[in-house]
Amino acid sequence: MPLFVPQPHTTMKVIAALLAVAAATAAAVRTPVFPQQWTSVVTSHLAINQGGQPGPNGELCCDYTSAECKVQTIYMASRQYFDLPNNRSATFSTEGTGVVTLYSEGKEYSVDPNGACQSFCPLEGGMEAFGFNASAVTSSGPIDYNGKAADFWVVPTIIPVLNVTMQVDTWFATLVGASGPDVPLADQTKLTPFGEDLGTESAVYTAWAPGAPDASKFTVTGKATCKQAKGCNGSSSSQQKDG
Repeated sequence: MPLFVPQPHTTMKVIAALLAVAAATAAAVRTPVFPQQWTSVVTSHLAINQGGQPGPNGELCCDYTSAECKVQTIYMASRQYFDLPNNRSATFSTEGTGVVTLYSEGKEYSVDPNGACQSFCPLEGGMEAFGFNASAVTSSGPIDYNGKAADFWVVPTIIPVLNVTMQVDTWFATLVGASGPDVPLADQTKLTPFGEDLGTESAVYTAWAPGAPDASKFTVTGKATCKQAKGCNGSSSSQQKDG
């Protein structure tokens, strides 16, 4: 039976076709471009497990003899306002109380539903962009997110000197056109400080509205008489997670 021997021009065409496919695949998932002014409902979930064991009902719990054990779960929904060009952000609970962070003043204010200051804490560090460090992405690609076509990016945070992964973020977003601005769907974080599997946290973005947020949400009254809160450890309400 005669064997097929590819001719040079045929081989080159095949290689060119494969390279074209590879290039198209690589370019299919670009780094998302998120707007730096937006309003969104953000649902947060934190699950910490330090030594907890599953009980009879499957729930994690601590043995009464384990003094260092800690199991914690927190769910919280809030409406957030992000305004990087004006160095400010605000988060309000469903009850109307909130936290207004004014980086230009170096303070984070706790406010009541009317925007009156209840207390404040000084800030450490400046405001950072919303998103993640594109150079730290280790993998990305298309994915089905809650029944919708989306893309994902895995972004580990590593201490270079020790080569220790402190956490791994997986971002989910919908890419819009060739250059955005794009729509974030969620950021899921696996907490692994110094190799310990500590737990997970996540932020899910819904009712996403890009554009300048309502300026009145950053108005704080009663600053002159507002007292510093007890137990301020320094705040930096960054919305970026670097790798």
